[in-house]
Amino acid sequence: AGDPQALGAAHNVLAMLAALEGDRGANDAHYLRALDYAQEAGDVLQLIRVRTNRGSRHVEEGSYDEAIAELDLALRLADVAGFAAFRALALNNRGEAYAKLGRFEEAVADLESARELYQRLGSRMIAYPLEKLGEVYRERGDWTLARAAYEEALGRTEATGDLQGLVPTLAGLAR
Repeated sequence: AGDPQALGAAHNVLAMLAALEGDRGANDAHYLRALDYAQEAGDVLQLIRVRTNRGSRHVEEGSYDEAIAELDLALRLADVAGFAAFRALALNNRGEAYAKLGRFEEAVADLESARELYQRLGSRMIAYPLEKLGEVYRERGDWTLARAAYEEALGRTEATGDLQGLVPTLAGLAR
């Protein structure tokens, strides 16, 4: 039908499918098209989703500064539009990027904010910033705080059967 809002959502999904297939080129191309269509449609939610997803991709690839830049844009949009769940996700992803850069104080601040938002929303996603907090505390040598964060994340992931959250949490506890 040529509707830019629908096309933006479709390209966002196609980008995620390309990522699952390991096709980073198609992933990036679809995200860029999704951004263009979302901008054309004035679809702020889609802009936030795409920027958050791109930020996550940059973290996976070790492009932490690019991730932070992308996630900063997502956070500004989420603040203006009031999308708390995507704000929490962007904070979680940016906290991970900060941690990978050794910027632990900024990482903890973002991850604690993400945890608080997820808690206020009653979201099962709360396990993700908890696991990342465990990782930061472990890296800093704060063993007690690391264990507490990992154990809380473990309780959340076991309750929901979320393997994506369970595996890194168990690995963190083992370390």
